[in-house]
Amino acid sequence: MVRCLAQPRLVAIAMAGLMLFAGHAHVFAQNRDLRPAFGYVVWADATLVSDFNAAEGFGLPVARLRMRDRAGEGVGYFVQADFARSPALLDARIELALSDRVDLYAGLFKTPFSREYLTFLGEIPLLQRGAVVNTLATKRRVGVSLRLDSGNFRVYGGIFNGSNTDRSGVSDGLIAVARLERAGERWTIGGGLAAGKEDQVRLAPVDNSFTGDRIQFGADIEYASATTFFLAEIAAGRLSPDGPVGADDMSPWGVTLSGHQQIVGRHRAIARIDFLDPDVGNDEQLFVSLGYRYDVNALARILLVYRVDTDDLDTGSLTGRLQVAVR
Repeated sequence: MVRCLAQPRLVAIAMAGLMLFAGHAHVFAQNRDLRPAFGYVVWADATLVSDFNAAEGFGLPVARLRMRDRAGEGVGYFVQADFARSPALLDARIELALSDRVDLYAGLFKTPFSREYLTFLGEIPLLQRGAVVNTLATKRRVGVSLRLDSGNFRVYGGIFNGSNTDRSGVSDGLIAVARLERAGERWTIGGGLAAGKEDQVRLAPVDNSFTGDRIQFGADIEYASATTFFLAEIAAGRLSPDGPVGADDMSPWGVTLSGHQQIVGRHRAIARIDFLDPDVGNDEQLFVSLGYRYDVNALARILLVYRVDTDDLDTGSLTGRLQVAVR
């Protein structure tokens, strides 16, 4: 199904944004340092499935607009909205440079747990992030975080709301998230840790509204060169739900392996293996994705990906995507 973007609310937001930009255009023209940097990601999909009970057709899953700017010496901000979803606001982050190596972030933004989740959406290797990342990554939340960059090592640590949907500060709980990365010329190795009290967090297929104590770890390794990309990521958690005494704890975990390899010129082969054990009575999930990518230019690419559940080889899906993206 094609999402309709011509909603009165979105039109009003767009008009307000244009008026605000026009009102400050003379300021931007006089001071180059105050000119904002804009980016975007748009996906247009067409999907065919072999299971006639599943959805198929055309879709617009992503239509994102990003803006980054400075608000004076040592202060910046980043705002991102996705007009193909509701609520549209994804990020609203204030950035304060405490020193040349230390930055303070506050607002709504990605928590520093998963390498693939922190990757810009326009640069992920396949159609979606890995299943374990979509399930167990702590994702976007309101909070505060520090980032220390020593060159070869990067350290992140923050405190966030215990809900990944609450933006008013009334959620019952807080979660601490930390990440350590070692970056080389081509290799990046990292690990994440999260612990705290969650409040109605969606962790499908583990739990659609989890409330309770959560502790989990993750580890990842990435290799990137001009011709080859590879990412491996693992995450495992221990979830202790609130409720009656004796309620069972859950220990979901999973692995994702993904990458692409240049064939010749702008043509690449792409692949992913996804494994997820929800540990809630559901069957373990193992998906394989194989595909092709053509880089039209630096901004646009075409992807064709076949994805199948190895437990039911008759229910695969074939998706074609046209993507344009500027970080």
